[in-house]
Amino acid sequence: MKRPCSPLWERLRYPTYCMAGSVAFGLCPLLPTLIAAAIAALNGCRLHEGFPNPCSVCGFEIGDLLYAFGLCFWMMGLTLPIGVLLLGGSTLWLLIEWCRYLLKPKSENVATESRR
Repeated sequence: MKRPCSPLWERLRYPTYCMAGSVAFGLCPLLPTLIAAAIAALNGCRLHEGFPNPCSVCGFEIGDLLYAFGLCFWMMGLTLPIGVLLLGGSTLWLLIEWCRYLLKPKSENVATESRR
């Protein structure tokens, strides 16, 4: 059986999820870059955005792949501003829903809690 949520969480759930999603969207290109940097560091390879460097891991040449993953960082120039705009919008949505909850008459809050 599903445990009922509080009325405040019912209002703030979707704006909170949107805030988390917008942060994840904005920082998403950072993950492949960090993975590439970690693999390059663990194997003693050189990684930069100028050109692919040779890097052999377990007999496989992955220098081009690390280079491509390293260049994902530059996609943050597109995703980060969009993520910031989405975060601002969802924060505004959260504040509006919170104020609507606080300004709602107490009798309506008690009525919605007793229905559950």
